[in-house]
Amino acid sequence: MPRWWSLADRARQIRQEAPRDPDSWLQKTFDDAVRLRRISDVPVGVFLSGGLDSGSVAASMALQGAGTVSGFTIRFEESEYDEGPLAQEVAARYHLKLHELKVPLNQVIGRLENAVRFLGEPMAHASDIHLWMISEYAKHKATVLLSGEGADETMAGYGWYKSYRLLPFLKKVQFIFQNKMIQNLHPRFEKLGKFLSLDPVLQMILRNISENLPQDLRRFGLPALKTRFEYRENILREAQELYPQEPVRQAMYYDQHTYLCSILDRNDKMSMAASIECRTPFLDYRLVEGLAALPSKALFKSWENKSLLRRSLGKRLPSAVLKGRKRGFDVPWAFYMRQDEGLKQRVRELPQHVVWGSLELDRKKMEQAITEFFSGNNNLNHYISIYPAL
Repeated sequence: MPRWWSLADRARQIRQEAPRDPDSWLQKTFDDAVRLRRISDVPVGVFLSGGLDSGSVAASMALQGAGTVSGFTIRFEESEYDEGPLAQEVAARYHLKLHELKVPLNQVIGRLENAVRFLGEPMAHASDIHLWMISEYAKHKATVLLSGEGADETMAGYGWYKSYRLLPFLKKVQFIFQNKMIQNLHPRFEKLGKFLSLDPVLQMILRNISENLPQDLRRFGLPALKTRFEYRENILREAQELYPQEPVRQAMYYDQHTYLCSILDRNDKMSMAASIECRTPFLDYRLVEGLAALPSKALFKSWENKSLLRRSLGKRLPSAVLKGRKRGFDVPWAFYMRQDEGLKQRVRELPQHVVWGSLELDRKKMEQAITEFFSGNNNLNHYISIYPAL
């Protein structure tokens, strides 16, 4: 089937028409994108975390006189995952009706198999079940929910984009992050050290989102993958041609065509499992194309993530939201697997699971990693997966 739209082509076509005042353009275009997605014959609400993206959506809805806007957020007992207090600040500023859902661990576990059935494939995102549950909870009060998805990929919201901007410096000091003592201080240091060892830079971008690199899995005896991913390689070539010598823009373009597709697929399936329609104003075609056409200096005027979004819409949000650390929709799966006896057993059975087939794995090393995980080694969290055991 012929390709009917190309972001690279559109970005080239409109580069000369890029707005002189990107801050005003973003605010105006975003508000119109929200206006269009509010059109509905049924009640419309918003997925509200404590972040910049969903807060911007909620603020725009309220400022447009949308009446009493209902916001829906998940609460966690673990403070490092709980964005409820920030969501409450946004709700208080704009008089939103905030609905909070606290999810007991046993309900999460009880939905594992059905979540996989709705997805039609193994779970790829930690928050799949929670998105389904908050959608189900919201269904009694709204049928359409607006989401903040898409802002991270189009305006550089993820932490790894900073790494690409600092790449020349990081390459010079990569030996620091490849030191085991430094890596043990935080899982992110370990990941950074592994990625800095990849060369050329395109190998880093191709594995941008990956938690496990091929060499990581070889420690358990898994053979090196020889498969080529032609679609991803083609997308990366497009990114290199569109943004030569700009690895951060290349990574963003790559993520928009890969990781973001996975997120949106998850959003559709999990929200529709509760008969909720999820709409994403940040992915209005005018914003996606316009942001891709903007010069990097318009996106990166500071070292803060989503610098343009903060300048354009940040004044609408409480300072606590602007100062809050980037979280994403994180879920404490490591805590779940250490607390729930059923999950513990599934994890312990992984080395002997039939999913590995005839692969000659080093099961003793797998068992050792699981033992260390249960002893509290958080650097091993990304190796442990319960999903094959379903």
